[in-house]
Amino acid sequence: MTTSINFEFLRERWPGLAALGGFAEAYAASDPASALMKLRRFGEEATAYIYRAHRLPRLPQSNQNDLLTSAAFETVAPPVVRNKLHTLRIVGNRAVHGGAVNAEQAVQCCREAFDVGRLFAVTYAGVLPSALPEFDANALSQRSEPETAKLRARASAAEAALADALDRLSRAAVPPPSGVAVALPDAAQALGFNEARTRSELITALLTEAGWSGSTVHAERPVGHQPTPSGKGSIDYALLDDDGTVLAVFEVKRTGTDPERGREQALHYAKGVAHEQPWQPLVLFGNGFDLWRWDEARGEPPRRIFGLPAKSSLQRLRHQPRPLPRLADHAPDARITGRDYQREAIARVAARFDAGHRKALIVMATGTGKTRVAVSLSDVLLRAGWAKRILFLCDRRELRKQARDAFAEHLPGEPIRVIDRRMPADPPERIFFATYPGMMGVYRALDSGFFDLIIADESHRSLYNIYRELFLWFDSRQLGLTATPVDMVSRNTFAMFGCEDGAPTFNYGLAEAIAYPWLAPFEVFDHSTTFLRDGLKLEVLTPAQLKALEDEGKDPAELDFDAAEIDRAVFNKDTNRQILRNLMEHGIRDADGALPGKTIVFARSHAHAVLLVRLFDELYPQYGGRVARVIDSHDPRADTLLDNFKVPTSDLRIAVSVDMLDTGIDVPEIVNLVFARPVRSPVKFWQMVGRGTRLCADLFGPGADKTVFRIFDHWGNFEHFGKSLAVAPRETPSEALLTRVFRARIQLGLAGQEAGEADTAALAATLMAQDLAALDERSAAVRDKWQAKRQAQDPTLLARLAPADVALLGDIAPLFTWGLLDDGAAARFDLLIANLQTARLRGTAAGSRFAEAVMEAATRLPMTLTQVAAQAPLIRRIATPSFWASATTADLETVRLQLRPLMRLSPEPLPGPGPALHDIVEDAAGIRTARRAATFPANDMAAYRHQVEAALKKLFVTDPVLRRIRAGEAVSTSDLDHLAALALVQNPSADLATLREFYPEAPAFAAAIRAIVGADRDAVHATFAAFTAPRALTGPQLQFLRLLESEIVRAGVLAPARLYEPPFTGIEASGPDALFGPHIDALFDLVARFAPPLKDA
Repeated sequence: MTTSINFEFLRERWPGLAALGGFAEAYAASDPASALMKLRRFGEEATAYIYRAHRLPRLPQSNQNDLLTSAAFETVAPPVVRNKLHTLRIVGNRAVHGGAVNAEQAVQCCREAFDVGRLFAVTYAGVLPSALPEFDANALSQRSEPETAKLRARASAAEAALADALDRLSRAAVPPPSGVAVALPDAAQALGFNEARTRSELITALLTEAGWSGSTVHAERPVGHQPTPSGKGSIDYALLDDDGTVLAVFEVKRTGTDPERGREQALHYAKGVAHEQPWQPLVLFGNGFDLWRWDEARGEPPRRIFGLPAKSSLQRLRHQPRPLPRLADHAPDARITGRDYQREAIARVAARFDAGHRKALIVMATGTGKTRVAVSLSDVLLRAGWAKRILFLCDRRELRKQARDAFAEHLPGEPIRVIDRRMPADPPERIFFATYPGMMGVYRALDSGFFDLIIADESHRSLYNIYRELFLWFDSRQLGLTATPVDMVSRNTFAMFGCEDGAPTFNYGLAEAIAYPWLAPFEVFDHSTTFLRDGLKLEVLTPAQLKALEDEGKDPAELDFDAAEIDRAVFNKDTNRQILRNLMEHGIRDADGALPGKTIVFARSHAHAVLLVRLFDELYPQYGGRVARVIDSHDPRADTLLDNFKVPTSDLRIAVSVDMLDTGIDVPEIVNLVFARPVRSPVKFWQMVGRGTRLCADLFGPGADKTVFRIFDHWGNFEHFGKSLAVAPRETPSEALLTRVFRARIQLGLAGQEAGEADTAALAATLMAQDLAALDERSAAVRDKWQAKRQAQDPTLLARLAPADVALLGDIAPLFTWGLLDDGAAARFDLLIANLQTARLRGTAAGSRFAEAVMEAATRLPMTLTQVAAQAPLIRRIATPSFWASATTADLETVRLQLRPLMRLSPEPLPGPGPALHDIVEDAAGIRTARRAATFPANDMAAYRHQVEAALKKLFVTDPVLRRIRAGEAVSTSDLDHLAALALVQNPSADLATLREFYPEAPAFAAAIRAIVGADRDAVHATFAAFTAPRALTGPQLQFLRLLESEIVRAGVLAPARLYEPPFTGIEASGPDALFGPHIDALFDLVARFAPPLKDA
């Protein structure tokens, strides 16, 4: 066994700790990383011993940070001891993960471990402090090379003995609580532990984690020009640039002290440093848990951060212009974002950032160019010097590729990179791309100031529920992008991006985009069959269908499937044939009419998708299996199939999909969508509709653009949403499993109190305390609520469960979203048992259902496994009625403790036989097909407009009335009546009733006709674009112009007085004069350029 220099006093009682200390000493100078790894293990073993000695509760999967931050541990270990153990953990973790460490750190951590060892000797062995040795650091740093080599050789030879020593340590007898010689706080005081020095080491570890060490950190740096009698002060930590100038001052207060107490002091230090160098450094202040950043010199308010910025981040800040130029003075590149609403989106975000806000949310309908706006805004921030590094986040690799391609196309001079684990600490690239799950695996390797802007695509509730940690960790400006209609965006999403509920920074909805049209409108066709409406059951079968079944030897009475079960519990081939025939007969076809245009069929399941493709190939064998394919996550080649589907000329025309093509896929050529499934989520529904809305020029030949697409609804989705969308339902986010377990334990505690069972209430309190102790306070999301968490860990609160206590626990329950879920099966069993215990205490009917679930879970365990066989008596007892007749809460807790570790061994349930398969010919009389209005009139108006324009297009050259309109000349109402007659001759579906339905407010039918054909949209837009291009306009001004352009296109002409009425006064109540100022005369000139009023007939 290797003899250590400083740790031999531990050898007799704790040989494992002595061995670890000896190894660390041996490697401290020559291999500090290895030494620090051993010391990290020293801290873990010491912590485990303290837990055993004091009988502290702990979860089986708790990590070292969980153990050190648990409320139970804090009741026995004072801050100075916890900080020493934290230092061993933090610096040791850095060594384990390949971070830069040095011999000085290794020696210092040897000292911390030595102090922990002395604490053990006094606390658990009753040794007097005066009998213990002093730490000898010189012996570690002054060895000759031969001595070091010899010591390392002896340490290596003793490696095998270390495992045995550690095993004995884990099984070492611990004194009963009454036999602990001295309480840990008293021992720490008797040993003279210096809390200030220990806290200093902890802060040093946090600095090191961000890359600050050695010559870049000046502790206790003197500074002048202070409001003190001497005019001098001392900065806790000055963070230095390579040239020795100060990048930031960092003031640290005691743990538990309000960090606000250090704010003004740190500011005075920063202003004092500003007398010594050309700029004022950044202000950092905190207490170890709460960290705050204050760039007072730029006029920014203090904001909380969750990690210290690295030197490279502060160097980037140093070289930014002071003050930053206004983003509003940097016009977006019209080659990237030339549309008016895109420019308005950028202007509104720029104005928000100029005003000092750091977050913004853009809501734009699918296909209107969210990614282009992101590219253009990034370009503005890069050109203005506001950003050097930008991160674009999305939820799938396909969308990451689309975004990467868009940035590469429009910003070819900017280096880009997809983030992976091999990324260097200071990469040269400027724009980065990652999926949310991929970023979660690497973000802690980057400092909190690494990015200047984060763009979050498809920003919806999953960001808040799952990935909020990313947005807390990175101290950057953040922009959320979503296509979810504004009245369906969750409140959490608005709050996450700094917006009031229902009020994003910019909103451009589907109806507005279709009305322009920047998006293609859609025609909706309902198509249903008897079985889709009424189900597959005996009472709906016709005599012919009954006879066909009997001829096949099948019993019709066995058919009992409701409509909701069609294509889920039962497949009927002919029902699906009708869906396919309807598409092939009524869907929009390609330019040649030979094949259907690009189509997505939304199926109910993978099995349903496979059936649809097989039936298609049976119905249309001439296509050789090339036209319709299943594209979903079940196929490892799905990405290749999707790439093929995107090729406009490929034979793959019909993509039958489950979930994979519902969102984010950009295929402008899509002209048919088939809803072969019910959808009840409004967010998902509109995302699916958005797959077809993109325009596509020359799709059907030169000049023959895509002007409309068709939706075939076989499940009444539009009828459902037409009724429900008026109240704009928002989806209720599902909660994480561990959150549900915690809430169930709150209810168990309340039920115990209600039933007068003190033992049950105490059990629930203990379980909740263990849950809270397991929350990792390194997580930014947990640190954000650490004070509430600490308050909730109060044993008195957990035992009391007063209404205010329950409210507090409910508020922090979502933190378990970021809890460590090592064993999902065990956690599900925990939830089941808690619900069962509560139901039995309250006498609810759900108790029997939960009991059956427990019996089923127990009896499904494989008895052939040794671990399960050991619990056979308990499993057999659970299966008896006598157990349930008398089972108490304590009995059920025993079941939980004994069986929860085994739940992961439970075999997956065998796949069932699958849906029943029939082939009953649908009754032709029961097939219903009808065109229906969409859920908002702008879409139907746009579709109708295309009908009228198509009907009159061939007459633009020959008809004198149309020629006068195109020339901007006045026309009479009789002229317009002439146009109406022409429209109806060319297209009988363009009937008067439909036209009047779209224009009920029109004073005359003629005015409605003029509104449709009276203003050339492209000409109007070109005129407005020429007006806005040379002027630096604000967001509200651009919004006003966009509304004005829309009104002129709609009505053909606009009287100037209308500019002082709604809807224009909704933008500026006092009218356009106040809004446009010096531009007002030019605005009225713009209005006057358009078509003159009608002349008398």
